[in-house]
Amino acid sequence: MQFKPCIDHNACNTDGTHCRACRRSHAEINQLRAIVDQTFNLIKVLEYENLDDFFAYLEKKVRKKLRHSS
Repeated sequence: MQFKPCIDHNACNTDGTHCRACRRSHAEINQLRAIVDQTFNLIKVLEYENLDDFFAYLEKKVRKKLRHSS
């Protein structure tokens, strides 16, 4: 399945099971929002300043897990 980001938050509908704009399920959208919120909160609590390094590390770790799960 291909990831398709929503056009913008206001384009996303709340009725039904899927967004009319991006076609992702509301469950998927909510899971991704939770990940974003958790990541944001971690950054704020730990007061990271070098965000590029943090996001590069996060990407590297997730990609490694995906490679090893295949």
